[in-house]
Amino acid sequence: MESGAKVKQFGRTILSLLFLAGLGSLQVQAGHLIGGLMSYRILGFTGNDPASQSLRYRFTLQVYRDCQGSGDALDSDPAGTLAATISIYRLDNRIIPVKNLILSQPTKRSINPNPGNDCLKIPPNVCVEEGIYEIEQDLPVIDTGYVVSYQRCCRNASITNLLEPARTGATFSVEIGSDAQKARLNSPEFRQLPPAVLCVGQPFAFDLSILTDAGDSVVYALASPFAGGGPDDRNFRSASGIAPDPDLPPPYSEVQYLAPGFTSGQPLGAGSTLAIDSRTGIMSGKAALMGQFVLGISVRRFRNGKLLHTLRRDFQVNTGTCDARVKASLPQALPPASGSAEYTIRNCGDTRVTFLNRSQDSLAISSYSWRFTSQGSGEIFTASGRQPQIDFLKPGTYLGKMVLNPEGNCRDSLALRVEIPPILTAGFTVSGDSCASDPLNFRFTGSGEPTTYSWKFGTQGSSSNRDPNFSFTTAGNQPVSLLVTGVGNCRDSLTQQIAYFPIPANLSLSVTPAAACLGTPLRFGVDPSVSLSGLALRWDFGEGTTSTLLPANHTYSREGTFKVSLTLDGGNGKCVRRLSLTPDLTVRSGPRADFTVTPNTDLKLRQTVILESAAPDTLRLLWRTDRKILDSIRRVPFSLPDTGNLAIYLRVTDPLTGCSDEQTKNLFVNPVIRIYIPGGFSPNEDGVNDEFFALGDVDILKDFRLQVFTRWGNLVFISTEPLTGWDGRHVRTGELLPAGTYLYSLSYTDGKGEKQYLSGTVQIIR
Repeated sequence: MESGAKVKQFGRTILSLLFLAGLGSLQVQAGHLIGGLMSYRILGFTGNDPASQSLRYRFTLQVYRDCQGSGDALDSDPAGTLAATISIYRLDNRIIPVKNLILSQPTKRSINPNPGNDCLKIPPNVCVEEGIYEIEQDLPVIDTGYVVSYQRCCRNASITNLLEPARTGATFSVEIGSDAQKARLNSPEFRQLPPAVLCVGQPFAFDLSILTDAGDSVVYALASPFAGGGPDDRNFRSASGIAPDPDLPPPYSEVQYLAPGFTSGQPLGAGSTLAIDSRTGIMSGKAALMGQFVLGISVRRFRNGKLLHTLRRDFQVNTGTCDARVKASLPQALPPASGSAEYTIRNCGDTRVTFLNRSQDSLAISSYSWRFTSQGSGEIFTASGRQPQIDFLKPGTYLGKMVLNPEGNCRDSLALRVEIPPILTAGFTVSGDSCASDPLNFRFTGSGEPTTYSWKFGTQGSSSNRDPNFSFTTAGNQPVSLLVTGVGNCRDSLTQQIAYFPIPANLSLSVTPAAACLGTPLRFGVDPSVSLSGLALRWDFGEGTTSTLLPANHTYSREGTFKVSLTLDGGNGKCVRRLSLTPDLTVRSGPRADFTVTPNTDLKLRQTVILESAAPDTLRLLWRTDRKILDSIRRVPFSLPDTGNLAIYLRVTDPLTGCSDEQTKNLFVNPVIRIYIPGGFSPNEDGVNDEFFALGDVDILKDFRLQVFTRWGNLVFISTEPLTGWDGRHVRTGELLPAGTYLYSLSYTDGKGEKQYLSGTVQIIR
């Protein structure tokens, strides 16, 4: 193979990250990268001009290689012979890349795989080198997405769970969706890298989550990594070459696991366990086999129920035999405060504390030492079991330490602070008149000596006073809660439902519209507009019909005078009030609007039609469109101002009763479409007549489709965007076509919804 061949690591569709070096010596000269990450940040508008409708991006490619094996250097590195490239595609046209960029020399650094635990032995031949590439590029904001890809072969030949790993490449890519462009969202970031080594037979858990904004939700799952490139080192820039140029667009094929022992859901093999929490991104399990393994996960990020990003991350891990790992863990202990090393356990009121010890690995811990000293008396309390119970006899503060293997070489410990404050209880009473809009009085009746009081009056307010007064803004059963805290964060809480059903004073009934017309819906309400939540309502409209809604709608079926009333009931048997509409409601018959349009079919722009009302002369008339008022006379000549659908409205009003009616008629004015298609063009990149496309009213066309063929009927160009023209190149191969005559066909849907077709010839002039 060629000495310049470079290795690319496994990838993902939107964000790909791999980390971990190989244990063996790879014989294939195509190199072996073991990780990578493609990401982007939006720097602002192009030229700092929002009107440009273009954004400035900084793309970052992070690549990790096994510097212990015999693989090549990083691409674009002085020691390598291949330049690193990335390709940018539109997701609605993946045939030809929008951009193909060459990356300059990477910034390099060594990654230390040793986490620093003396009880964990890292194999001596683990070596990881990171290369970071950065490049900036302007891209216009579009209604589809971009995908930015980098592909390379091959993976470590010593990988255990893949079929032909030395012939399997990887894809790192990032997708910039249309919503992400318009909202200027950066690509998501993973919080940290996976570990370099897993110990066979010992449980593990590590964080594979991404950073998210408040309100976002994320779903994690196991998934197969993506492949990319191939082992062809003679045609290394081809699609199956070790470094495709251009890098290929999606969709990407997945790696092939070595079946039946390994799958994407069981990448560590039979006897091993592996799972990822779908909500937190914590991957946990236990490896049963020694070797080198490729793992993968998918990450979906949602906002308001809408999918924003889909990430795929794959990585390589080494498993081996490790010394027992000893780590102190007490899940009931609070982590240390800033500037402190003490973990805190609070046991409100109970002097007997049972310590829940989850220290690992329990088989590697031979002894335990617990020792505490009272801050008040200096009395000492000790224990030696794994999960002891210590009775501290009385409330107070006790400082101490738990030590694992106090006499051994592999030790760990936790500094502890045990706080036992007196017991607190929350309790309160309430007094006041629930039928009046007056404050209610709340009094604390609990026990102990709280240092803070936290009152919550439903969603309407809060207080930190011991005995607050509070006025609710709405009626109903109100949840009132009290949380009290004391020394050492001892706390208790209580929630009670408080019945509050006051009836506001100075209320009156209203009706809209004021002119009550037969057949017209009327809206009944209460003035002033205040909340009556929690009160039982009953409207009586004076003709045998009722309603319990506020506001209430009612349409009268006969003329006459009606007594309208509203009864308010607090539900406690004593808060009842009846309101009446004053004066009584008089309902009258209303007019009916009707008119004709002459002519009313096959209408054209600026044609004059006659609008004529059929209403009696005693009524007031008002003609209008959606945009303006036309006239108030019976017969109105009207020149059609636009094409398409046009609504004409006539409102008639009886001046004696105030009752009115309106009728609407929709007219369709035939559009005039003008299209010009040039007979030739000269694609010589001189800036004049370089592209062939349709001119005229193309922006109003629907289902636009322009195709160009050779004289023998072979398709050489197709476009569904009126403003995307033909530059004289073949649509699939990108090659320049010779001068001569070509055939075109154009189809679109006009304003009537009818399909139209045009065809002809066009000359390429070179």
